[in-house]
Amino acid sequence: MKRFGTVFSFEAKSFLRKKSFLVTTLILMLLFFSVSFIPRIIDIFFPEAFGSSNASEEAEEGVVLLSDDFTEEDFSRLGYLIYPDERSLRKDIEEENLSSGYVVKGLHSYELIFKDRPMGTVRFDEDFKTLREDNILSKMGVDTQAYREALQTPIETHYDIFGSDGFSNYPVTYLFIFIFYFLVIFYGNVISTSVAREKSDRTMELLITSTDSNSLLFGKVLGAGIIGVLQFSLLIIAALAGYYLNRDSFGFDISQFVQVGTRELIYFILFTLIGYFLYLFLFAGMGSAVSKVEDVASSTTPITLILVATYMVAVFSMNMPDSAVFKAASFIPFSSPMIMPSRANLTSVSDAQVLLSLGILILTGIFLGVFAARVYRMGTLNYGNRLSFKRMISGLFKNQ
Repeated sequence: MKRFGTVFSFEAKSFLRKKSFLVTTLILMLLFFSVSFIPRIIDIFFPEAFGSSNASEEAEEGVVLLSDDFTEEDFSRLGYLIYPDERSLRKDIEEENLSSGYVVKGLHSYELIFKDRPMGTVRFDEDFKTLREDNILSKMGVDTQAYREALQTPIETHYDIFGSDGFSNYPVTYLFIFIFYFLVIFYGNVISTSVAREKSDRTMELLITSTDSNSLLFGKVLGAGIIGVLQFSLLIIAALAGYYLNRDSFGFDISQFVQVGTRELIYFILFTLIGYFLYLFLFAGMGSAVSKVEDVASSTTPITLILVATYMVAVFSMNMPDSAVFKAASFIPFSSPMIMPSRANLTSVSDAQVLLSLGILILTGIFLGVFAARVYRMGTLNYGNRLSFKRMISGLFKNQ
């Protein structure tokens, strides 16, 4: 334990003493902090960018009436230009005097004309439906004004939720998934590159003779991993500080999208940290299996592919948290750090299921830590060719 503490302390301090690490952290913090000022800068120099009117609202639209079911006044009071015929309407659209045009052929039919069809819904669709309803109601002898006033009466709703609020928790769930993905991708490569560099310059041989491989690898991974978490936390703090300074310029309150209970937050922290170190052990093991730093990328590709596949499953299955795939993935140790906290946020999950998944994750993490330590020791005796996976597995069961 003392050896582990020594390695852990040395690895953490070595990161904190590196000028490159400190400068990179400071630059990234300033970058995250500065990005939050973009809306304020836009408000100052380009105030019209977020004005109340946009291009689609300012653009004029024309209407041609080929039916007596509607009057010209019906559409003109809604801001549409009335054209006598379709030919003149099409000409103005081609010359970009109009953004769009509509040929009303009857109570149940109309034609839309665009030069370039825009994204999203068209304002005319809703306007036509409203006029059509008024027309039909009038023919039925219904007072359309009284009808519209009755519909404008607000409906009082109240949500009584026994389990998780998947709708409100959706944004923060995606944020949880992204944080874990970013942590593993960024700091996993840092760990594997560091281990491979130690091996290439023969530093590993000196280290392995001074302490056992388990203490060395566990101390190295945990020390560097915690510094990574600290660095990432500082970036989040910088981004949040910048946001709160410029909150009025954003036009929305981030607290509306980040709603999470204490139970769900604890699940996220536990699964993220344990899963993070599980992947770091894998990256460290693959880094010690190669002899040159240039080979690290190809060696860690399988791990990256697993992580990317897990990310895709997590993101695309969020809309179906009770699906069989999502449930099964929440118990697989390589995917549970993303999936189980997401399930707990989006649907009801019993504490027994969460604890079972967490137990599997912890045991797998310990196993992979021991596996990586064995590979680390074998790596000291292997230079030139990369360690094969078969040799890694066979070395796991040999007495060290």
